[in-house]
Amino acid sequence: MKRIFARLALAMAALSGASMTALTPAHAQAAATGPSKIVVGFVPGGSNDIIARMLSEHLSKAWNQPVIVENKPGANASIASNFVAAQPPDGTTLLVTPPSSMIIEAALRPSASFDPARDLVPVSGLAVVPYVLVVNPSLPVKNVAEFIKLAKSKPGEINYGWANPGMRIATELFSQTTGVKLFPVGYKGSNQATPALLSGEVQALLIDVAPMTSLIKAGKLRALAVSTPTRTAVLPDVPTMRESGVDFEWSGFMALYAPKNTPPQIVTRINRDVATVLKRPDVTERLLGLGVEANPLSPQGLAQFLDNESKRVNAVLKAGNFKLD
Repeated sequence: MKRIFARLALAMAALSGASMTALTPAHAQAAATGPSKIVVGFVPGGSNDIIARMLSEHLSKAWNQPVIVENKPGANASIASNFVAAQPPDGTTLLVTPPSSMIIEAALRPSASFDPARDLVPVSGLAVVPYVLVVNPSLPVKNVAEFIKLAKSKPGEINYGWANPGMRIATELFSQTTGVKLFPVGYKGSNQATPALLSGEVQALLIDVAPMTSLIKAGKLRALAVSTPTRTAVLPDVPTMRESGVDFEWSGFMALYAPKNTPPQIVTRINRDVATVLKRPDVTERLLGLGVEANPLSPQGLAQFLDNESKRVNAVLKAGNFKLD
């Protein structure tokens, strides 16, 4: 893993030294190949899909051509990652995914043919997403302390759902922090995990707040705590994990990638256009309404984030000694 991200850091250093002037718009390369495409590794409805569609709407206008969103769920987002890695490096096919997905794939499947540092180029940070611990209202708990007590009294009997590697790692870290044993049940996306929670197929989710807010406010799900340092504006009455007595913090993160060998000038131009979109007041307001905070990192900033996040995720994986499959 250190080898992978060391190469990534070197690649980003080379990028930072490239010329930043007289750049060719990314959409200029798309004229011969048709519409641009943003690929998402999960089913529609989750935070990655939501932000990808926001980007497509505004980039279509900025580039004066269609920018479509294509969902390719499955295999912990590796299907989408591999698809984008195999596309021409002309800036017309991009990937929206949590960096944790690729970090976990690289850590758990070192012999896999896909190598994120070799096959993809970091383009931009996109957003930070608070996570919330939600339970089926039938579960006899009203707060995190009661949830922990119940889980400890029934080790391995309480099921939790996960729909992406970030959710899986977040819940594993929560379990390691609190000493509880929960049974994982995997789904292809939040639009499958959420009905499973509503029906009682699973009892809990530690999930990004965006798709949960309306269900929580309607009383269909019970929120126990958010995993951010401070409370989120969309659920102001829900305490943080630390307020609940648990030293736990986790946020989802979304980022944008392009295929390997994409020219630095194209990467830079897309990064600038994406940052322009994310800084729009209407976009910022819409994201905050979902509990999502825009975070337009530079390619170099994203590379540094990947390095830091890989150390954190690998520590959880080592302590948990588990597989995603």
